[in-house]
Parts: sequence; structure tokens; C-alpha cells
Amino acid sequence: MLGIACLAVVSGVALYVWATGLPLSWTADYDRARYARISKAIAADPQHLCGRRLYDVARELGLEDAPWDDGNVQNLPGSYRIYHFRGFALYVTLEYMQQGLTQNMLLERGSAVEKLQARDLLRINVHMPPHVLIDGLSSREERMGIYWARENEAIRKINEQMQLKRRRGPS
Repeated sequence: MLGIACLAVVSGVALYVWATGLPLSWTADYDRARYARISKAIAADPQHLCGRRLYDVARELGLEDAPWDDGNVQNLPGSYRIYHFRGFALYVTLEYMQQGLTQNMLLERGSAVEKLQARDLLRINVHMPPHVLIDGLSSREERMGIYWARENEAIRKINEQMQLKRRRGPS
């Protein structure tokens, strides 16, 4: 009887793995040490790094030389950053409504004075904690291509739904 129960459990797990595939964290090639360091730092902070200065978090997580791309759709440029690593990415939403913040600060360009001011003004959004996602990709271009394809598809669907509502008229 116990053997049949064990066989049923193993069969169920095997069927699940066959249907969904192994988790990327088991199979993907990614920088495990850096992923662990970043995800542990987010989890260890009571606020999950929210509200903290980007400059301080970037130093703590070793992001100073990490390449990043602007992934925002509706906000100011640079307010949603995707930091790229081998096999995973870190997604960070920044506060941008602070007095004195310029577009140059968000994009890390401009004068030396603006770059120093950005250290104090750029903060991680208090409502959207940063998160890491294993994707198994090593190419920043491929990751961003997939990201923008998904965003464009989501926007297309939203626009489609809005057109349907307009055609139906007021409800």
C-alpha cells in the first residue's frame, strides 16, 4: 500500500515536471552567486529596499558597473530600470516626482553637479520593491527584445479593449 502511494506521488511530480518543465532556477545558466546576493539583500531589508537612495543600494548590490536599460512605458525616462546580468535581471522602479529631479539625473547623464544631486534625489519607489527574475538569457539585447515585445502586446490588447468599449457606447 505504501509503495503504491509513493509511486502515485512520484508519478504526479513527474507529470507536473513534464507538463510545466523544470524551474529555470534548476536549469538556466545564470550567475548564481550574484543572484543570491541581490535577492537576499532585498529579502533582508524590512522595506525591501523601498524608499532608499538608489546610489546607496547600487553601491551595496554592486550595480555601479552593471549595464541597465530604460524599461518605462508611461513615466519619465529612466524611472524603470532593468539591470542585466548573466541569466537574470534586476527590475527597479524609481521615484521621479521629487522636486529638483531632472531627466538627465534619471538617465545618469548631465553635469557633475546633477550627478551628485541625483544621489540624494533618486530613490527606489516605495510602492514597488525591486525584484530579480531568472530568464536564462545572457544577451541584454535579447532580454530587451522580449521585454518590449511583451509590453507592445499588452498595449495592443489594452487598445483593442478600449476600441471595443467605444464601439459599444456608454453603458
